[in-house]
Amino acid sequence: MKEKTSIEVLQEIDSLFRSKEYAQAETLAEESVHRFPLEADEFAYLRMCAAVRLGRIPQALQWLKEVLDAGGWYSEFFLRKSPSFEPLQGLPEFERLVEMSLGQREADLKREPKHYTLAPEHGDPPWPLFLALHGNTHSAVWESRFWRSLASRGWLLAMAESSLGHWRGGYIWDDGPLAQRDLEGCFRSLPPQYPVDPGRIVLGGFSFGGQRAIEHALKGTVGACGFLVFCPYLPEMDEWPALLDAGFPSSLRGYIITGDLDESRANSLALSSLLQARGVACEVEDKAGEGDWFPVDFDSRLGRGLDYLLDRTG
Repeated sequence: MKEKTSIEVLQEIDSLFRSKEYAQAETLAEESVHRFPLEADEFAYLRMCAAVRLGRIPQALQWLKEVLDAGGWYSEFFLRKSPSFEPLQGLPEFERLVEMSLGQREADLKREPKHYTLAPEHGDPPWPLFLALHGNTHSAVWESRFWRSLASRGWLLAMAESSLGHWRGGYIWDDGPLAQRDLEGCFRSLPPQYPVDPGRIVLGGFSFGGQRAIEHALKGTVGACGFLVFCPYLPEMDEWPALLDAGFPSSLRGYIITGDLDESRANSLALSSLLQARGVACEVEDKAGEGDWFPVDFDSRLGRGLDYLLDRTG
């Protein structure tokens, strides 16, 4: 039997919480802390939530201390707003650990973002650049696994990482000006031994990273010729007409991959129509039964998207 991915396990734990099966959720989260080291702090958080729900407050506090002693942290939002953590509020040991967590969070977020690059496997310089933004609560290294095939297509892959986060390894793009700074910082940090073809720069991303990729492609932030995004997080449409009114690169193209399981599917279709009406060539790949996570054939979809973006004959 194929082993479940970390995302599938997270979905299973969420289902267990919804059905109030906290003991099973705690056991599964405990196993996952060790199985998925890049997501260990996220599973550790869920393990603590389950323990508190079971009335095992001393154990939850001990687990929180272990995460912090190992250099981890959680945002005040997660420590204060989680319904599972309500019984902890005001406990002297918990308050001490909250202060410790917030101090470590501040120190971590002052660091330079850990942008990620992967060299093209073939081709001659200057190389095309695909600059991708991870989804919210992910990291550049963690999400790079889904975009790595770009290197086999002769592209230089750069994954920008946000410098704002909810926990160590779980970074978010909620702050617009900060997101632009991090995107530009990733672009400036590209290895000098890999010169980039300025006519073949594509912005990409998943979820909130996809939203930011579209935004900065339209703004011309790094001179992208197009954007290729998967299930961009588009909760509302109000801001897009004004952004288009401000001007955008005349030759820009877009490619959106979505499906009927994507909560922003309707707005992805609406945004594509709006872009086309304003003169931006934009294609939508929309498949039934998909849209909640990267599909198994994502590599081939990247290829189709890139072919569309670079085809200037149509």
